[in-house]
Amino acid sequence: MIYAVLIAAVLAIALQQAAAAPVQDGDLQVSSGVIGGPAILEVRVGGGGAEPVVTVSGTAVRMARGADGAWYAYVADAASARIVDAATRIPGTGMDFGTECADPSFVAGGFARGVPVFTSADACGPQAGSGHMAVLLAPEPVDGDGGIGITDPDHWPFIQLVAMDEGALVAHGASEVRVSYGRSLAGSASFSLDRAEYAPGDRAGLRVTDPQLNLDPTGPDSWTFDIKGGQVYRLLFDGSGDVVRAGDGSEIDGGDIYHYGGTGAYMQVRAEGPAGASGNALQDVSQVGGSPVTLVETGSNTGVFTNTDGLGAPNILVGGTGSVTVGYHDGTGFVSSASAIGTVEPGPPPPLAVSGPLLYAGPGVPVESASAGQSVLVGGTVSAPEGPDRGFAYIVKIEDASGTAVHITWVEGNVKGGGEASMAVSWIPPEPGAYSATVFVWRSVADPVALAPPGTVEFTAG
Repeated sequence: MIYAVLIAAVLAIALQQAAAAPVQDGDLQVSSGVIGGPAILEVRVGGGGAEPVVTVSGTAVRMARGADGAWYAYVADAASARIVDAATRIPGTGMDFGTECADPSFVAGGFARGVPVFTSADACGPQAGSGHMAVLLAPEPVDGDGGIGITDPDHWPFIQLVAMDEGALVAHGASEVRVSYGRSLAGSASFSLDRAEYAPGDRAGLRVTDPQLNLDPTGPDSWTFDIKGGQVYRLLFDGSGDVVRAGDGSEIDGGDIYHYGGTGAYMQVRAEGPAGASGNALQDVSQVGGSPVTLVETGSNTGVFTNTDGLGAPNILVGGTGSVTVGYHDGTGFVSSASAIGTVEPGPPPPLAVSGPLLYAGPGVPVESASAGQSVLVGGTVSAPEGPDRGFAYIVKIEDASGTAVHITWVEGNVKGGGEASMAVSWIPPEPGAYSATVFVWRSVADPVALAPPGTVEFTAG
């Protein structure tokens, strides 16, 4: 469990534990020596030649030749993968494993007897269309038919299901790798706070090392925890901070956002919430905004997660005074914790004042509209009351008519006590349409304490 006591607020999150890194023996390599729940294992065999013979927990798996000349397979625990896939009701989101095939016929010679397969296609036959697999972001492309007669390119990637042992053996000839799976991993996770002391209004940064949150070995994962309700979401937000779209690109209605249960949800990730939170249910997007904490993997297959956004700002706010305590509990008795003391400041400095923002065709030339493909300035004036000089970050976020963020940029500034500073950033509208530009004045990009209320200007580009 991750739990953070931020003055009067108690954040309770439970996560399973582990430690991720690729493991290699000879020409055999697996993406991690530790996985759990429905996490996917990438198996790679280097070198050319014919399809290599590989087994996982005693089950033979098919290997496809990648564009780099190596051979690849993606494997998951059958029971866990089926649970989360069946519970994912919106195609192309969260833990959608794709289309399950009991006896697939889209590779030459088929698969081992009794091995079910999830395909990224929309059907199990030799010819199919594109499906909505969401659990693999960037698999290695195959070379032609993958060297195994894949009948339709939409069938790649596919995920083979096996019954994972706690010490799953991956074998290829004389090369062997043991993969720890399941609940035999107590004590191997770790986390830390980004500093030892916080002031009221500061953001608390967490760094969690846990490869069992590394569901996808090919791309960075993200998990959002509703710390009040106990719901857990995978890939809830896109890179712009907007709620994801369905697999066909359509917007998701607020009543259709699926959450992955509460206490005891599927071994891999657990969230301790109120007593009724453990069932599978559709979750309204407005409820997600209550107290979300999002952990984002630092890169593909790192197993290291931080709670910072695209600007590097942590999303846990320290309020009041007192201690900040964070703990990590693996659900089997292992507990680790870190703490920091919240310091008391004499009082927050008086806010800055911001005029505008306004749209400019050039310095001193205000306009009410822009032209697609031509640069404009979004600017305003930051003024400070009498007192010390004040540093700040002048941040501009531009959204299109749908509310999607299309551009974010910032500049650092400084204003003398009792003085003013003129600020502006440039932007080129990519296409005609309606836009809005919102200006934020923060202490810094890394420390997003608002020093003035945000301001917005709306405009069109012809």
